[in-house]
Amino acid sequence: MLAKKFNYDPNEKFNLSVEDHPYGSEIFGLKNIVRDGNGKPLDKTNGVVVSTIRMGFGHYRIAMAGVSAAKAMGFTPYWLDLLGIPGITTDVINWCNTNYSKYSRISQRYPWFDKYVWESLTTGEPTLPGLDAIFNYVTPPGLGASSRRGQGL
Repeated sequence: MLAKKFNYDPNEKFNLSVEDHPYGSEIFGLKNIVRDGNGKPLDKTNGVVVSTIRMGFGHYRIAMAGVSAAKAMGFTPYWLDLLGIPGITTDVINWCNTNYSKYSRISQRYPWFDKYVWESLTTGEPTLPGLDAIFNYVTPPGLGASSRRGQGL
């Protein structure tokens, strides 16, 4: 379903490399992971990847705490901004964020939607048997015959 929507290409290659982070390199030795492949290679033996998707300042602060901890423990911290690397990942995250925001606003406006639809989607708790079955047990065509709770739509 999403593979078609976002023109997923299983052969697409990401030539990732690292460069100095514009704000954190002097303090933490922080390196940015970039897609262009023109930087230096990642140090797989002494590196720690800290990832964020720009969800707000609180998330950024938590990620920076992880960077600080990695540096204090002697590791090289690598910053992976999932919205900073163009491609299908960015498209999917933006689509999910847009829909999450849209339905979150609807759930605030309509208590019945919040109780019977939004809560089931965001918590996994069954509120209406029909919706629970659709969201958690039904496997869309093309995804195989087996289905398990939590792997529905």
